[in-house]
Amino acid sequence: MGTSTFVRVRDGQSIFVRTVGKGPPVLLLHGFGLTSLQWLPFIQSYKQLFSFYIPDFRGAGRSWRCPYNKTNIFQNNMEDLQDIVAHFALEDFPVVGYSMGASTALQWLKSDGMKGASRYLHVEQGANIRNGKSGQFGLFGRHQGAFMGALRTLSPAVNSMSTLGSFFTNLQAWHDSYLEPPDNSAAFDQCRIPVTFLIGKHSLLYSSTGQLETAKSVPNARVVLFENSGHLLPFVEPRKFVRELGRFLSGDG
Repeated sequence: MGTSTFVRVRDGQSIFVRTVGKGPPVLLLHGFGLTSLQWLPFIQSYKQLFSFYIPDFRGAGRSWRCPYNKTNIFQNNMEDLQDIVAHFALEDFPVVGYSMGASTALQWLKSDGMKGASRYLHVEQGANIRNGKSGQFGLFGRHQGAFMGALRTLSPAVNSMSTLGSFFTNLQAWHDSYLEPPDNSAAFDQCRIPVTFLIGKHSLLYSSTGQLETAKSVPNARVVLFENSGHLLPFVEPRKFVRELGRFLSGDG
């Protein structure tokens, strides 16, 4: 019912992939500061129906020794996912991305339309990390200036430690990717698969207003608002999240 595999990717590093269940493939992408273990409580009801492929991104879980080789961690993660999909010969698979995993999915959409995916569940992530011309809908919204200022203050210390080992290499990559994040505002323009948005009404990281605006721009997107949650909606309303995950996996949303 569960196996563990290290997949060698294009730069020679080995990315840990946890596989759970039996049935058609599903790809699950964890959030920042989390690991593949994040998903295990939520998929127990479905592991007899689907095979879940759950990587640990670089610097996380059992991939913690793998250094990023780009200043754009989302590009790096996306390339790793492409190699993982090729390794397992996955086809016609749903993708679920939460937080940083969702930012990685947007990078993938922008690159090749998320080739091989059949549908996408976008969980609690703005279209862009940076605030844009349409409003303060990026990370921390109107408080983003203070956050970016703190990152800039930390830059000399982070840069000075980047050669001390993979953890510090990854620390610099995380720092740089959030200080100068990629522009994914047009990512959904490349989307040709059904999309469902799960949005925490009280999210302090990404305004629900901005997320709803993004969802409106995606043709035929389905939107589920978690009225009692913020960014941590899977953990605050787990029963509702499990129910919506099952609905998505069944193709009913």
